Amino acid sequence: MIAFQCSFAQQKENSQAIKALMASESQLEKQPDSAYFYANKAFKIAKQDGDKKLLLQANFAISKSLKNIGKVKPAVIFAQQGLSIAQQLNDDQGMLKGWILLGNCYASQQQFDKAKLIYTYGFKYFSKPKKLPELSAINNAFAELYLQMGNKKLAGQFYKDNIHNNSIPGNNIGAANAHNQHGSFLAATNDFKNAIPEYLEAIRLLKTDPNAPTEKIQGMALQLSDAYRKSGNIEKADEYLEISNGSAKKAISEPTKIAAKSPQKPVIKQKAPEPIIIDKKSIPEPTRKSEIYVLFLLIISIALTLFALYLLYRNKILREEKRSALAKMKSHLFANIAQELSLIDGDSEQLSVISAQLLELSNIENGQLKPDLKPGSLSDFIDNTIQPFVLQAAAKEVNFISNVEKTDDSQYFDKDIIAKIITTLMANAFATTLKNEHIYFSATIIKKRLQIRISNSGSTLKKEALEKLFDQFYEKNENDAGVGIGLALVKELVACYHGEIEPSIHENTLRFVISLPLKLG
Repeated sequence: MIAFQCSFAQQKENSQAIKALMASESQLEKQPDSAYFYANKAFKIAKQDGDKKLLLQANFAISKSLKNIGKVKPAVIFAQQGLSIAQQLNDDQGMLKGWILLGNCYASQQQFDKAKLIYTYGFKYFSKPKKLPELSAINNAFAELYLQMGNKKLAGQFYKDNIHNNSIPGNNIGAANAHNQHGSFLAATNDFKNAIPEYLEAIRLLKTDPNAPTEKIQGMALQLSDAYRKSGNIEKADEYLEISNGSAKKAISEPTKIAAKSPQKPVIKQKAPEPIIIDKKSIPEPTRKSEIYVLFLLIISIALTLFALYLLYRNKILREEKRSALAKMKSHLFANIAQELSLIDGDSEQLSVISAQLLELSNIENGQLKPDLKPGSLSDFIDNTIQPFVLQAAAKEVNFISNVEKTDDSQYFDKDIIAKIITTLMANAFATTLKNEHIYFSATIIKKRLQIRISNSGSTLKKEALEKLFDQFYEKNENDAGVGIGLALVKELVACYHGEIEPSIHENTLRFVISLPLKLG
């Protein structure tokens, strides 16, 4: 009965999150502040329930609302978070939305080179194997970008590429959409002479496909009617207006009107939600006052976790008759977590990361974490995992080189553990690498073992400090912030996977070599 009640409660929460996302989408253009409110509500529900698919949508919804408010920097962060979740889930549609949204954010700030780089990632991903709907969406994003840059010639070329890619047997609807998009582009640039043949071809293709929706044909007919009217051919304009639906006829009832309107859907009168005005300072950034309460709860959660860890270690050491070692560990752990929290300075996201890492360590100690091996493309998974660091390298002006060995074979591996090992070590490398230094990443499969190498130049670590590198909150000297919990967690995750990790330092280059079995005995 209790399990049923929990399941019912979770379904109810998910339903509320979905409704909040729908409300956010409906308010996005007219009232972005209200859209943000609903998106943030969905985000909190999804995060509490641990529903990654809903959390993915909520991140994108928050990003879009923040972009429309004018807060592009946090919008980029939420778009990146959503993209990262999509890559973990191998969700093609999620990755497509993430790349396009992230590129749009950069384009809105006229950071066109970054936008092109983002779209290029998406284009390469969906090219092998070729996925036409997704490639078409990326091509359209490129076209809109070049149009925004004032390069109509290149924008038109991307629309033509879409037509070429979709002109294959059995893809009439995709080809029709491509012709219609090119026609709309030409019409927007007042080239009605060339727009009309594109619209005609789009309608012809739809009529030959029995699965084509009638409403789609009517909508294209209305666009064609408007193009004829603006080109001065009133007779043809009226002919295609007849093909259009009834609401379209009412929309353009006078022959002298040339402004096109989309087919109107029946309007259901609903009570519009009251506008929600929020202070721009309350948008989720690291130092927002609106997050003080959440921050307090996170601190309490960390304190309870630390206390639980303290009890766990105390009992273990007492059984091994090492009471003095326990006292030393307790003093060191609490002193350094206090320093770590003071350095965070109100960053609730970083507190959440520390809390999660502590819980992960606790699960490993309790024997609750076991590798969950599932088949999949290991090289594709690793390639997707390191993609966000390409952007980080560009932002920090760090030279990042990656080499992931491609293989068509399916391997059995634990996605969660491998992703945490890679992202934690990569995050540590970027945190300690200065401008113009180098970071190198490679992944190869040797004798049924995955070998990962991560190195960064410019390290000030001494060889004698390597033994203490995996200690929790280890500090190189009193002026350094320390390594926190991350590297200690990596060591435990590698051990849990029955693997090996070996750090080394040579000529100011810190290197980690990780070896993991792809099949456990």
